[in-house]
Amino acid sequence: MRTLYLADCHVGNHRRLAGPAVGGMNDRCRLTLAALRRAVAHGRGAGCERLVVLGDLFDSSDPSPPVLAETTEALLPRQHLSWDGAAYALVGNHDRGGPAGHHALRTLAQHGVAVTEDATVHTNAAGNFALAFAHQPHELMLRRLRSHVPMANREAHVENVWLHSGVRDARTPPWLAQSGVDVEELFDFAQRQADVLREQADPPDVRVFAGDWHEHRTWERDLDGGGLVRVVQVGCTAPTGFDNPGLDAYGWGVVEDAVPDRRGGRAQLIPFRVPGPRFLVFKTEAEVRAAAAARLLGHPNADHTLFVRWDCSPHEQQRAAALLADYRDRGAFYAAEVSPQTGEATARAATVARGVAAGHGVLAALVAYVEAMPLDGGLSRDGVVRDCAAFLGLGGGA
Repeated sequence: MRTLYLADCHVGNHRRLAGPAVGGMNDRCRLTLAALRRAVAHGRGAGCERLVVLGDLFDSSDPSPPVLAETTEALLPRQHLSWDGAAYALVGNHDRGGPAGHHALRTLAQHGVAVTEDATVHTNAAGNFALAFAHQPHELMLRRLRSHVPMANREAHVENVWLHSGVRDARTPPWLAQSGVDVEELFDFAQRQADVLREQADPPDVRVFAGDWHEHRTWERDLDGGGLVRVVQVGCTAPTGFDNPGLDAYGWGVVEDAVPDRRGGRAQLIPFRVPGPRFLVFKTEAEVRAAAAARLLGHPNADHTLFVRWDCSPHEQQRAAALLADYRDRGAFYAAEVSPQTGEATARAATVARGVAAGHGVLAALVAYVEAMPLDGGLSRDGVVRDCAAFLGLGGGA
């Protein structure tokens, strides 16, 4: 059986660079839905019979009726009313409105999708364990996972683990190190199962598929006594904003080919990129011009829709906005914004404060600050100094 794994679609009316809203959905929502449809079409084209969404299908627990309807249609297109091998969806932290049980996936359940709200074992030809976001510490989630290690019965073994939880390792940034599931814990679970089944002629491989964190990553390890464990952090179907920057790290799906009819055959895991919105952050004009030129010349990433932010100094703000607007109008970027960086202004203010403290005088410090500050066109630095000095009652303000 082939399975399509998707995670963290975050369908919803995102507000930043949202574009106009038509029929209850803004541009950001429509672009995310288009990416979801591409991912589903890729899975259908690859012969997938089963769909698994690993949480955070929606960006909130209360999506509007149009968003619900379009998302359901994207997952279950009218020309394919069902997935032959069933469809599953885990409730993610964004899907869930609180510990009381409210979540956004109830509509999908009415269309035949098996929605997992908590730790659930789906039994079929290969054991599957699904663990949704349960508003519980990860250690408790791991205890639930370990409780499903078979005691001796091969029929009870687990080959697929589905989680809505990030996977951490030595590369995980410090601010995430206290969350997610340690990949070593997942390796340990697989090894415990292999130890129980050591007497079997062909101990099963274990595959773990995780949602929640948006970057696509993979790990694998050979098990003592035979078998292999592979852990896949699938990654988001579409990045959610400038906190997911770049062309390649975000926007993924995975096809699993379990090759059940070939004895000794190992399941294939085939990641694929999903074209859709991408968020780029630039620090220099040269970076902006290079990216725009690549797009205008037909760069291979032309299928992506680019949202651009230029982090510039305050005195570059006007020119940066004009340049981005020109590139947007020419079709290089879909939407763009300028983000003035306050580091320079903060440093100048600190210099002024030190000058005053050193006895240079408030007027001298004011003149030095106005000389360095960015001014909109038409304003005179002498006039700014004069007006400020008069307001502060300083000599020289006349």
